[in-house]
Amino acid sequence: ERVLDQAALLADAQAELPWYLAALAGVLCARLVVALSWSARFNVVSATVHRTFGEMAHLLVVLASVVGGFAVVGHLTFGGRAQAFSSVGGAFGATLLFLRHYRHDEAHALVAGEGGWLGALWLWALTGVVSLLLVRIVLAVVVRAYAEARAQVGE
Repeated sequence: ERVLDQAALLADAQAELPWYLAALAGVLCARLVVALSWSARFNVVSATVHRTFGEMAHLLVVLASVVGGFAVVGHLTFGGRAQAFSSVGGAFGATLLFLRHYRHDEAHALVAGEGGWLGALWLWALTGVVSLLLVRIVLAVVVRAYAEARAQVGE
């Protein structure tokens, strides 16, 4: 019976191991930040991250509204023919999956194949608009904040 108790304790410890590893990784990252705090370059990067946090939150709002718009258009266009687009929430999830280039179930075949030129246009516009929006905004925010942080640190 003691062997079974020890085996149960070992199984419990093995189930909790990922949590301990995640905590250890977090502590190691915090120690790395403290160890690099003396570096002027790290201070510039840290200041850049702090300056861009609010603007990145704004980016997420803009991105969510653009993806939401595409999801509503997808719901209105393909909702009667594809289960993934039958509700606005499902269309939002399917649109996010399309952005990650996951070709899932019948929805991709419907949009790309049976949707005809409208489905192809929707997919190309979704990918193109979101990609250009992300690149433009992230580059503008990060480059401006980096220049300000570098000027502040004096390097």
